[in-house]
Amino acid sequence: MKHIANVTGRSGSLSSSSGSVIPTTETRKPLGLKCGYLYKCSLRFKRWRQCWFVLDWKDIAYYEDQFDHAKNISLKNHCSVLEAEADDVKRPNSFKVAIQTRTFILSADSRENMESWIHAIRAISGLHSTVKRSV
Repeated sequence: MKHIANVTGRSGSLSSSSGSVIPTTETRKPLGLKCGYLYKCSLRFKRWRQCWFVLDWKDIAYYEDQFDHAKNISLKNHCSVLEAEADDVKRPNSFKVAIQTRTFILSADSRENMESWIHAIRAISGLHSTVKRSV
């Protein structure tokens, strides 16, 4: 993400029309229970794109760039989180977040970070907190 100055000329975060906060380079403070960069695999083109993710009590919001409105992965209904198999996903430290309508494939920069995201999402969605492999 690039550095953005708000209307007053100070660095910080911007609010989208929906009121969602879009983080900038100087506002990498926790905006939810857990936040940070992950890579997201697009369904259509199977390309990986770095996005800023924010986990809160009901969903995971993510931003593809500083001008993007937050997109949400709802954790209100059934959600499963599994480490992705190497045969299935070629990128290391990948995991899947499956909701009723879609499966998101995400990747962290390290195994520890991946496990931290899996545990945090499972805690919010009420799932068991051990890392499992998908079958």
